[in-house]
Amino acid sequence: MDPFWRTVENALPGMGWDLFSAGHLTWLLAGAAACALAGLAYNHMGEYGRRIFRMVLAILIIENLVSDQIFLAVTGQYTLDHIPLHMCCFGGYLIVAHAFMTKKNDMLAGLTYAVSLPGAVLALATPNWSVLPYWNFSGIQSFLYHIMLIMYPVALICGGYRPSFAHIRRTVIPILLCIAAIFGLNKLLGTDFLFINGAKTVPWLHSLTKIFGDIGYIWVFPVIIALLWTIMFLPFYLISRSKTRARSSTVNV
Repeated sequence: MDPFWRTVENALPGMGWDLFSAGHLTWLLAGAAACALAGLAYNHMGEYGRRIFRMVLAILIIENLVSDQIFLAVTGQYTLDHIPLHMCCFGGYLIVAHAFMTKKNDMLAGLTYAVSLPGAVLALATPNWSVLPYWNFSGIQSFLYHIMLIMYPVALICGGYRPSFAHIRRTVIPILLCIAAIFGLNKLLGTDFLFINGAKTVPWLHSLTKIFGDIGYIWVFPVIIALLWTIMFLPFYLISRSKTRARSSTVNV
């Protein structure tokens, strides 16, 4: 098979690239520039333009997911691991749900920030498709998909949305139920969706199983997520609290 059509599972030895090499950094810088420009443009759009922006970006995300599934099936490379239940797939689903909502939904906006953005940043920083050449179809598609996952919440924030702990508080139980269901499915199929059954494709996460064991990892993983979300949401909370105190001081004076 031509290297252009190969996937991570059947990549040819010596065809990949090193993390943070010139090509990798070029992709990262291009992605950062695209997200910054999209955020700047979104900030200057009216409500109608913003809605169109969100819908177009959501459609591009779905098109990427669908074309990936078709590509894998047509080339005979589809496996159970390619079922679209990975963390970044859920990030895409959340973005689509938010983009096509007719009313403002801070809960979904908060989830796109909490799920889509960190997962995509991690994937771009330590891509498992680095074993493929830069001009590989699956690799290019992966870069574009994860950049779009970052672009969406960045645009929302540039447009005035401010993430809040309150926006995701009610989603904790549904998220835990979803994780429990995926954990069981992973056991049944021998997969690792959401990286909760060993995270073999993410070296730094997989190393935790060697430290804490498979059972210990299950308890450590949600702690990592909680810490990550605290880091992501805390600055917005502190800024909001500071502004509230400043307004109160002004009123009292």
